[in-house]
Amino acid sequence: MLSHVYFIGASSLFIMASGFVTKKSNLFFAFSYFMVSICCSVLLLIPILLGTGLQAGMQAAHSSQTIHWRDYLNNINEYSSFITGISWGLYFLLGLMLLMFVKEGKRLLIPFLFTLSIASIMFIIPAVTHVFPPPRAFGFLVLIPIIVFGLSLYFVYIKSKWIAMLSTIVMAAFFSERAHTHPFLNWSKQLDKEVEHVSEVMIKNNIHAAFNDCRDFDYFIPGISYYYMQSHENIQFTSSAKNSTRHTDSIPSNTEAIIVSKMSNQKPSKDFSLLYSIGDVLIYKRNN
Repeated sequence: MLSHVYFIGASSLFIMASGFVTKKSNLFFAFSYFMVSICCSVLLLIPILLGTGLQAGMQAAHSSQTIHWRDYLNNINEYSSFITGISWGLYFLLGLMLLMFVKEGKRLLIPFLFTLSIASIMFIIPAVTHVFPPPRAFGFLVLIPIIVFGLSLYFVYIKSKWIAMLSTIVMAAFFSERAHTHPFLNWSKQLDKEVEHVSEVMIKNNIHAAFNDCRDFDYFIPGISYYYMQSHENIQFTSSAKNSTRHTDSIPSNTEAIIVSKMSNQKPSKDFSLLYSIGDVLIYKRNN
């Protein structure tokens, strides 16, 4: 969700920078572009906002931690690995872009400013928010290798505009596919399938009240609630976590399932029997 805001901010920065360098006043255009883009993004994200609200995203987007230069280096290496497949890939591409700009001058001013604008977001966001976003939030950085590849083909190797354009389109498709299938973007894909399966098991066993004493299961709760709603069923979760809005000091009497951690070696009373197990999660169902 935050990737929308990050790209809009980076591209707005490019519009203002290009106006400053070319001495053309485009502040109104930059502001209009920013506002219209934000409004369009909000429309696209309405289903997510209705489901989770803004609070979760805002909390994840800001912190009070102290950031050191090594943190920048480690995280930028991760971003580079996500986009190019190697940790030093972005450094090489930005260096190549700088060399081409020095050689070609004004002919590459606009693409140079655009590349610099979207690359600078890797430094600006952590500096302002004290948080390094996950690599998937910076998926738009894939534009850097696409732009540099296309320009290097045209100015260094191939003078044919059409061959350079076709090659760039092929490379854009390649990098987009690599980013789309990268583990940084799909880390939860298998886990989300498990959430759906657990939901089916719980619905099939008529579980409508569950007590959660396993922190790994916290990830499952929003998805399970969604699948229950899809099936026109209700489920109420309570939790042992003191910082949770579902916290309760004792297990409610109407509890039909208890979720515990396998590593804790804790088992519910004999009134419950094991229903499902995945990873560190054990789900016990009340015996009929």
